[in-house]
This record gives sequence, structure tokens and C-alpha cells, in this order.
Amino acid sequence: MTNIHHTIVKGAAQKGVKLEAIDQTIFATMGEVVVAMDTEEDMDGPAVNELARDAWDACANIAEWNATHEGFRVVQGEDGFYLQRLAGAEWEDLSGPWDTWGEAIEAFEDAEIEEEADEDADEDRGSVVPSGYKTIYREIGIRKQDNGDFLARLMADYCLITDGKKEVIDCEKVEALASRNGVDYPLASYNGYVQQTRGWEGRYRMTIGNMLRKRIADAGKAFVPASLNKGKEVVREAPQDFCDKYRTKPKQTKAAKAEAAKAAEDLAS
Repeated sequence: MTNIHHTIVKGAAQKGVKLEAIDQTIFATMGEVVVAMDTEEDMDGPAVNELARDAWDACANIAEWNATHEGFRVVQGEDGFYLQRLAGAEWEDLSGPWDTWGEAIEAFEDAEIEEEADEDADEDRGSVVPSGYKTIYREIGIRKQDNGDFLARLMADYCLITDGKKEVIDCEKVEALASRNGVDYPLASYNGYVQQTRGWEGRYRMTIGNMLRKRIADAGKAFVPASLNKGKEVVREAPQDFCDKYRTKPKQTKAAKAEAAKAAEDLAS
């Protein structure tokens, strides 16, 4: 029987993810997203807990990605992860199976790249979004139509490096930006076999991006460390619509919930 430490189960629940172990499989559930990871017979407690964290992380990130990509979703099947598209009232497989959810998302990104190449070839349909920003939208899980995303532009301004012939987001720069804004998710903690799987950099950036949006939205501003801006720290004010969308929603007390329910009843009567 596989057992997950209760603190991990509680931590996942606080983020909206239900973690449970059934026989030799760990299940993470968030809304309609379900991720299952099988344990091995010789796994000790720490290894099981680490796998549970991976399932939690995968489930939360898939749910976040699905929510920001209308008409597309990533799901886990019996033999791997699939990228699907909504066709009428039914979901159809676009690609898969993939070993990891990150690879399924990369399949979508590859399709986006091909689409953008076609658009660039047609002068009448030229995109108004700079190519550097498109790269960032794909890497942090934002649709390219959302060209006003504050975090995407922030990363474009301060976290890009040149890798060969293309610009990419540097994980170390993202870590520095996150740390200065109160998000502690060091690269050193994201190591081991995770960094041996294809697309781990994108998954790291997506995870940290999800946390960073809420922290910036709550503060109403972003602090850019001196190390990312030629030795001088700067403060960037976050747009109101960005803050409204991503700020942490206050938890209602029982009294407040009861008052809201009564108000709803009064309106209905």
C-alpha cells in the first residue's frame, strides 16, 4: 500500500489539488484534470512523496494551461499524455502519446511556430506581436493573442538570452526575478531526473510564472533586481487589469458566506 505524507496532501489541497494513493498509483485531481503516476515496489517514503509532488505539479500546471488555451487541452491517457482539440462537441487527439505533459504542450508550441511562419510569409496577415514576445507566450503558457500580458513583457525585457540563432528565456534570470518578488523556487530544487526529461526548462518557467503572477498582482508592482538591469534595480507598475485577473482572492469567513447566501436568497425572492 502506497502512503503519501499528510503534509503533502494538505499542501496540495490548499492549492486546489486532491492527492490520493490507490493501491500502487498516485492520483492528483483538479477539476476535470486527473494525473496518475505509478509507484514501484521498492520505493521508499521520500521517493513516494517526491512522486506525489510531481503529480501535484503536473496536475496544477495542466489545469492552468488548459484554462488559458480555449479549444485545446492536455489529458493523460492509458499510454501517455495527449494534446487534444475541441471539434464541435467532441475532443479529438492532435498528437500523442507523450511521456510527459511538457512534451504534449511542446507539440502545441511547435504547431504555433509553424502557424506563425505561415503568417509571416503573408504580408497581408502580418502579426502585431513581436516574435520575441511570441516565444515567451509559448514558454509561460499564455496564448499569443494575450499580447498585453505584463509578465510576458517583463520577461521579454529582462530574461532573454541568445541561444544560437534564437532568443530564449533564461531560467537563472527567471529565478532571480522571482526571488526578488518573494517567490522562492530555486533551480537547485528542480533537479535530478526532472532535468533529464525533455522540456523541463519550460515546465520550470511555467510553474514559477504561475506563482509570480499572483505575487506581482497582489503587490501591484514588480521589482526587477539590479543583476538583470545593468546594476540598477527598477520597479515596474503592474496594469490594473493584470492585477484584477491574477491577485489572490480573499477567503470568505463563515459569517461572510452566510451573509452572501442570504443576499442571494433575497434577490431570488
